[in-house]
Amino acid sequence: MGSITRSFEADCDLTVFRVQGEVVAGQILDEIIAFLTGEPSQSVLWDITAGSLARISGEDMRMIARRGIDYAYRRKGGRTSIVCSTDVDYGLSRMFQTFVELMQSPFEITVSRDILAAREWLNGPGQDLTKPEKG
Repeated sequence: MGSITRSFEADCDLTVFRVQGEVVAGQILDEIIAFLTGEPSQSVLWDITAGSLARISGEDMRMIARRGIDYAYRRKGGRTSIVCSTDVDYGLSRMFQTFVELMQSPFEITVSRDILAAREWLNGPGQDLTKPEKG
């Protein structure tokens, strides 16, 4: 089983979750609940580039969103960016994003394949990284 580590970057009020190896739904849910019931930062980066969500189903993603939304008010106005490197992780993360948005989350969420773009979005007004730029 994989692991999730959490670190805090005080200079930009950013909590970074790093996923290593294959994680399961319970691990993600435990991290989210522990984070939201503590003193959550406004900005959150989930770095899944060295990990995998392959053991998590779409129904698991819905369950995580449903359970976490009860605590989401603690991050009203915040931003979360999920960064993935594989198609499977990207697809599951977009599914999670959709569930959270449908539940009318009080914070913004986006999914990206580029960690630098994700950090820029977290630090500024930015655009939705899941939608192509108009040009």
